[in-house]
Amino acid sequence: MLEKIKLALRRTDSTFDDEIQNCIDYVERDIQDLGVQAYDEDNPRIINLTTLYAKSVFNFDNKGDWYLKEYERLRNQISMQGDYIE
Repeated sequence: MLEKIKLALRRTDSTFDDEIQNCIDYVERDIQDLGVQAYDEDNPRIINLTTLYAKSVFNFDNKGDWYLKEYERLRNQISMQGDYIE
């Protein structure tokens, strides 16, 4: 997942790898707290969710607030879908 998010953030070096990994870990824990079964790194919705969160943290294109709102919207949507819940 780290490489996928780095690509989305347009990062090629490893300078921010720890911070990006923290974003990934945060999203995984956040959705588990809402009852989502597993953090599937191959699921396009989970990839998109993680990308949105990382872009909010890094204030990508100076749209951090927008990315955070979209993250929360998609997270809540995923948490209400039966195929994601334990």
